[in-house]
Amino acid sequence: MSRRPAYLPPDAVTASEETAAGPWVDTDPYGRVIDASPEGARLFNLTVRGLTGRNLSLFFITRQVIADGLLVLRRGHRECPLLETEYRPMERRRRRLRVKMGISDGDAVRWTFSEVLGDGSGPPLLNPS
Repeated sequence: MSRRPAYLPPDAVTASEETAAGPWVDTDPYGRVIDASPEGARLFNLTVRGLTGRNLSLFFITRQVIADGLLVLRRGHRECPLLETEYRPMERRRRRLRVKMGISDGDAVRWTFSEVLGDGSGPPLLNPS
């Protein structure tokens, strides 16, 4: 479970309230997982313990897009533009995912996710099998 600091600046409180219900993963600025919600770990077909320590960018098909987003954050921006990309959970078929990355505690990066469905709420799956 995530440890919440005693004090959060007002913008961090708003960000944490927005993402509290959705799946999230916290990484270092280079993409190594340091914490995750159970829902966030399930997106990658792992437990929180199994996901911790892994490089999250390796799950994504378009790794360069993810690397560019992390680079934007390392250069001092508080968040990067919303990304829509494909990822492959452990031992599962690839899926589409919307990814939002922003700085959370210190230099940790909070990733929040929403899946893109093939029913008109987003582009169709490229590999539906």
